[in-house]
Amino acid sequence: MTISNRSKERGESLARDLGATFIPPEGLYKYQTDILINTTPLGMYPEVHSIPISTDMVNAHVVMDAVYNPHETRLLKEFKRLGATVVSGLEMFLQQGAEQFRLWTGLNPPLRTMRQAARRALEGFES
Repeated sequence: MTISNRSKERGESLARDLGATFIPPEGLYKYQTDILINTTPLGMYPEVHSIPISTDMVNAHVVMDAVYNPHETRLLKEFKRLGATVVSGLEMFLQQGAEQFRLWTGLNPPLRTMRQAARRALEGFES
């Protein structure tokens, strides 16, 4: 696992805690990776044109963006165009809520209903 962070100290600390390698963002140029996970708010509504990393910097097969509004961020659109499998942050958001529901109630969560409600709530906010 490789961690990249704009803050060298925070990135190195997280990498150390996880037993991972740290690479500063400028070191990612043409970095070969299987999975890229963006956990920054870049690309979130209303700044939908922002992108945390350029597609010419990283070659990734799977890209997940923790941002869920908009559903398909610029990051996801650009990597999808290059053939990567992309995962929206909405799925992570829903799965976290579903697991919390399961832990609190002991019941299987109504994931389909939760997904529909989340999408309805986000309508009109996406650009």
